[in-house]
Amino acid sequence: MSGPREVPHPVGSCRGLGSEPDPAWPCLRRGDRGAQRGMAGRASQYGARPAIWLRPSRGGAAPLLMGFRAMQGVPDAIVALGVGDPAVLALATPDCGCDACDDGSARLVDEFDEHVMSVVTGEFVHVGTKNNTTMSTGSGSSARGKFANPRCDVDHVLAEARSGRSPHPVVRGARWW
Repeated sequence: MSGPREVPHPVGSCRGLGSEPDPAWPCLRRGDRGAQRGMAGRASQYGARPAIWLRPSRGGAAPLLMGFRAMQGVPDAIVALGVGDPAVLALATPDCGCDACDDGSARLVDEFDEHVMSVVTGEFVHVGTKNNTTMSTGSGSSARGKFANPRCDVDHVLAEARSGRSPHPVVRGARWW
């Protein structure tokens, strides 16, 4: 499979497989060949192919990486959303493809929208390492590893990250506009 196609547009560019420019995304940067070269490697670390980078033109804003994974032999059944460059995995949905777990698409769409909007508005924060992470989308947070310990003050960990004082790796960005 060849790399993603870049579609020129007066306000930016959209890279994807057969995608067309969307004027609702005026913050995309034109001509970012590095994203095209690095996309396959970063997305593949989560088992996601094909993948699409959305890169804001505003400095300090975090890019989004959307990839698609197979589930139970069905290609492109899972949407994986990465944030930053290199990307950290923010969301992979759905969790399961069985009929018993299928409660419709409304929850999946809401969850995806919440994660994308948190990045675009600059509210997304991811703190941690491979085994210890916490993440906030602005409307809630999740934690695993030592950050999931009830004695850990996750709100304090996230506040330190937002203020630039975290001793842990942080992925966050400014709003896109």
